[in-house]
Amino acid sequence: RHGILEPDGGRPEAPVSAMDLIVVPGLGFDPEGGRLGWGAGYYDRVLARRGARAVTIGLAYESQILPALPRDAHDVAMDVVATEARWMERRPEPGAGNPEDPGTSE
Repeated sequence: RHGILEPDGGRPEAPVSAMDLIVVPGLGFDPEGGRLGWGAGYYDRVLARRGARAVTIGLAYESQILPALPRDAHDVAMDVVATEARWMERRPEPGAGNPEDPGTSE
């Protein structure tokens, strides 16, 4: 689909909960890890099943970075957004204690 190669399906799938690194495409991202997808929620459903140690990386061109994107409660933010020009890594605020509510560093 969309000219992106996919595995032939002849191999068993790895459970998402066992993955350490998940690379995620998107139409756009923001510096806070927000992601704009195709609107079907596929990656949000998959990422909701990830293990606690899994790192999510959104890959984009710099032209796909927007100042901010709207987010719904089910949207899963990326831990890192990487472009050809920069690496934007979300980090928890000191004392926050909530890995789902991190700060941002560039």
